[in-house]
Amino acid sequence: MQQSGFALKPPEKSCPLCVGQRFHRLDVFPVSDLCAEYRRQLHVDVRDEFDPQVSSLDLNECFHCGLQFFSPLVAGSAKFYASLSDSKTYYSNSRWEFSQAFRWINEQTQVIDVGCGDGYFLSLIPHRNKIGLEYNPAAIARARQRGLDVRPMALADVPDASSDVITFFQVLEHVLNPLETLREAMRVLRAGGWLLIAVPNNDDFLGRAIQQPLNAPPHHTLRWTRRALNHVPQLLPLVLSELIDEPLCQDQLFLYRRTRITDALTRCLGKRLPLMKLTPATVFVRKATNALTIWSLKLHSKLPADRASGHSVLAVYQKMK
Repeated sequence: MQQSGFALKPPEKSCPLCVGQRFHRLDVFPVSDLCAEYRRQLHVDVRDEFDPQVSSLDLNECFHCGLQFFSPLVAGSAKFYASLSDSKTYYSNSRWEFSQAFRWINEQTQVIDVGCGDGYFLSLIPHRNKIGLEYNPAAIARARQRGLDVRPMALADVPDASSDVITFFQVLEHVLNPLETLREAMRVLRAGGWLLIAVPNNDDFLGRAIQQPLNAPPHHTLRWTRRALNHVPQLLPLVLSELIDEPLCQDQLFLYRRTRITDALTRCLGKRLPLMKLTPATVFVRKATNALTIWSLKLHSKLPADRASGHSVLAVYQKMK
């Protein structure tokens, strides 16, 4: 995770990835409603994470690269991430991308895991040529209890050309300056090395799901798309090797099906629902689609036959030699 601490940027005049000047507004997130959903769903008070003068956040999409970003950009404080990390499920031990990553890691590979959390992925790597970078003190303590080399530092503090593989697993959606972060990764990565980026898949159901506070500030400042991931090699000396969708799994089936039901309902009504705005109508839709989803899962709880995409997408890049 990026260095903890309150961070607020003024309304963006350019895209934080490609610095493009043209973008359009996809939606508006009222801060009061966003705070209400953090309280209702996660029992976390985020009011102090926002400037009192900011009443709403714009969700924009860059015309040039396709990155979606909130304006103003707000990154969570140390207090916010500490409150989230109290949850035993926040640092997941079952992320799909962990198993995928071993296609690019062997016993000689020097690995740096950026935003490594409590170090579970590092613990799966059998050799000792590995370090984790993390700022959450509680997560660092848990990782060190495992005997892992996890350091409270940024990539900027790592020597040039010192790693064969750098991983960003569920990290880049949290940062304020993704291009600067990726440039640091290029400096640290050896020629021919691999950059592995896993981010939430906002091209599919997750990006359309209503009232999902964790996919908004102060947790997610950015929403990555396939277009944005494909655009990265135009900015840096990288070749995109693979872009892989996580398959839908059973744990994601409720949100996937609820979003499909919501989509069908909004098509019937002939109007698009806002992603976060709370009104009697949107609250009713959430409750109704929750009930319909629970009922449908009781009737049929199998995954769809047409290999639907799941929560994340993994982009694999190789640094040019």
